[in-house]
Amino acid sequence: AQDWEMNYRIRASGGTVWFTPTMLVKYRPRPTPKALAKQYFGYGTWRREVARRYPDTVSARYLAAPLMVVALFLGVVLLVAGALVGNSLLALVGVLPIAVYLMGVLIASVVAGDRKSAILLLIVFPTMHIPWGCGYLLSRSKA
Repeated sequence: AQDWEMNYRIRASGGTVWFTPTMLVKYRPRPTPKALAKQYFGYGTWRREVARRYPDTVSARYLAAPLMVVALFLGVVLLVAGALVGNSLLALVGVLPIAVYLMGVLIASVVAGDRKSAILLLIVFPTMHIPWGCGYLLSRSKA
């Protein structure tokens, strides 16, 4: 979140941040899902620190991943509890957030990519979202 925080401080001090679409940037994607997950866990951790320092920057966009992680966790708990006590309604309620998230990932993967990349995005999106949300939630920040 260093670049985001720097941009915030520049704008807060009256400066302007310019976006130049003609500028070339070399991007090196992470070589493994594990490395990508580690990167996004760090993003979530530091985004929480930025939220602590600058509370007015907190928005629905930055809370989406942590809230999704909480919903998935509660879904798993309800699903398991429903299965253990034989309550199919409880299990069904637990499946709901999981199914909604998986459908969202499926739709986003198909919309964002061709056939080959859509399959990879089915792995990439959760590998980004879940660690980002966990990093935010598990951060030692007091945000």
